[in-house]
Formats: sequence, structure tokens, C-alpha cells
Amino acid sequence: MNSDEKKRTPSAITTDLLRLRRWSVSVLSRALPSDKTTLEASAVPPTEWNLFLRLERCAGALLGSLQSGDSLAGLSPAIQETLRKAAALETQSVLRARVDARDIAAIATRVAYPIVVLKGGVHAIENASPPLPLSDIDVLVARENVASLVSELEHAGFGKASMPLGHHQAISPVPDRIAVEVHWTTRKDGAQLDPEIWQRIRPLASAPPLAKLGAADHLAHIIEHAAIGHRERSVSLRDVTLIGSVAAQCTDDELDIVYRSIGAQDQHAAMNALLDFAIALYESTLAVTDPFVESCATFYASAALEDRLPAAMSSKSALAFVTALELGRTSRLRAIRNAVRWRGTRVESLARLAERYPRAAPALIAPLHLAYYALVTVVTLPRIRATQRKALNELNPRTS
Repeated sequence: MNSDEKKRTPSAITTDLLRLRRWSVSVLSRALPSDKTTLEASAVPPTEWNLFLRLERCAGALLGSLQSGDSLAGLSPAIQETLRKAAALETQSVLRARVDARDIAAIATRVAYPIVVLKGGVHAIENASPPLPLSDIDVLVARENVASLVSELEHAGFGKASMPLGHHQAISPVPDRIAVEVHWTTRKDGAQLDPEIWQRIRPLASAPPLAKLGAADHLAHIIEHAAIGHRERSVSLRDVTLIGSVAAQCTDDELDIVYRSIGAQDQHAAMNALLDFAIALYESTLAVTDPFVESCATFYASAALEDRLPAAMSSKSALAFVTALELGRTSRLRAIRNAVRWRGTRVESLARLAERYPRAAPALIAPLHLAYYALVTVVTLPRIRATQRKALNELNPRTS
């Protein structure tokens, strides 16, 4: 961060990110952004554009919408170049996923069980438009087949398997490979799948013999993942675009099934709002109301503050803990359980302790971990709240 950037307050940065979100929603709905909204977006420095595009992962979708209207909406050449570079990086991840999917499909021809591609991997492999970036390919197999597929992926040169988590096992990728996660359930809490899901899977025609979930199952899963899979984040425009695209492929009956499924979830209000928003954004050519402005302000405030906090307080995992609590997408009990769950440590002295006493160390370190998270919460939460409030006031100033 250079000296000019450091002069900008976190609330000013957060306000600019919110202005870019407002402009982007207008562009993605194919409504014409107002002159005021476009001027606000054009005035945002390229550095903050880069931050926004990293958080929202929607450069390709934006560029496609703008170019389809034969205009880049009056953006400066520097911002147009920023958009193009970000979109190119997003497209690279899609192309890599499509190449690696062929190798996973080759594995599927050798094994006697179905391999189901999940979430954005389906969109990428099907070469759907607009291209939406992905950091990994998620696949689903029955639990008894996880070890077999992990072994196959290792032998195929994807990388080495990491420690299993509660619902998947990841392959740490070698260079020029995309990461792969092998799931035995689509539920973040590790809950067992409804066996009937396997009866509803369909062929992934662009990469046989790989499969994808049934339409309603696929849509319900990506909504759940977007709303509560990463509880520390607001809902990204990348995920909203993906959900709208998948919903458009569903019949009315399938949409009814998804709405009923959402209604049984703890976060049903946010999930309902997300599906409504995604459908409106995908289908509309009119102004669409973004129901996630306040949660975005909290998320953006946390991101804007990260480089301004003391080094000891800027742990990404600790900030994620604080933001998840503030967004209200997790209970305190769940947050505490996540905080004390053993995932290793980057503190050298504690890492040596864990290596020497692998059974006892997690029980000893977990309370220290939770105490640290609690300290970060006390220090950072008031700053996040103050930054969020000020940014929202700056975004929509009250007139007397």
C-alpha cells in the first residue's frame, strides 16, 4: 500500500467498494447505470477496483454485459484495462479447470462408481456464459469411494492429499494444476446425503462419464454454499450470477422444490433473498434492488481495515471469525467450535509442540487459539462496525 492509498480512510475505501457494487448490479441486470452511478464508479481508483474485483470475482461477467451493449459505459481507459486484466485471469482459471476435467473424466472411465462435479465446476466444464472463475474443482463420490478417488488423483499427477476435513478431502495442487476437493457430502456440517440424490444425477455431456447433480439439487447446493458455506463473506456477484444461470435452467416445479428446501434451513431468509435476487438479476433489464448492501458493507469494512490493523491483530482466520459473527450467519457456539478445531498452527514454537506431542498439543493449543480470537474480536469489531456505519452514511447521505 503506497502513501497516497494510506491517506484514504477505511470508510472511504468501503464506500467506494459499495459504489462499485451498486454500479455492477446495474450493469449485470442490463439496466443502464445512471450517469451519477457511472461517474462514481469512474472516480474509484484502480487499486480499489482491483480489490473489488478480487472480492466479487465478476470481471468477466461485467465485461460481457458491457461489451454486449457496445459500450464500456464511459469508464476511463485505465479502469477498462483493469477490468480486462481481471477478466483474463478469471478466464485462465476456467480454461485450466476444463483441461483438468478431461483427466478426471479419464479416471471416471476406469472406476466403477459415479464422479459428480459440483458448483462452479459444472459451469466451467460446460463452457457456460459468462465465464465465472473458480479456485478448485469440487467432486462428489460416495464415502466408501473417497480413498480410491484420492489415490487416482494423486497417481494422475494432481498433487498430494491433505488431511481430511469434516466433509471433504483436498488435493494440494502441483503447479499448472487446479486444486481438487473430493466430497462425500454437499453439507458443510458433514451430514449424510439423502440417498435419493444419487438417483437424480445426470450426465455431464461435455465431459463424459462425469455427472452433475439433478437441477434442483444443484441449485439448492450452490445457494447453500454461497449463503453459509463461507460465513465470513458477503454474497459475491460471481455466486449471484452462477445461481441466476442455474435457476434459469430449472423448471417451475424444480424451483418450487428448491424454495421448499430453503425454507427448512436456519438461514432461510438470506437464502430466499439470494435466490430472488439472482433470478431478478439474470432475467431483468430494469433496476434490481440488492438485498445484501449492509452485509457487503461489513465484509468490505473488514477487508479495508485488514492492512490498517496491528500485525498481531490481522490474522485472516481471526478476522474471518469476527466477520462471520457480525454477519449473523453463524451462531456463537458454532463459531467457537470452529475456532478451537485443530487445523495446525503457523506459530513455530506451537508447531514444534504439536509435532512432538501430536495427541496432547491440540487440546493445549485450542484454548490459546480461542483466547486469541476473542482478543481480536474485542479490538477489531468496534472498528468494523464504525467503518461500516460511516460508509453506509457516505453512500446514502441524509438530506435535511
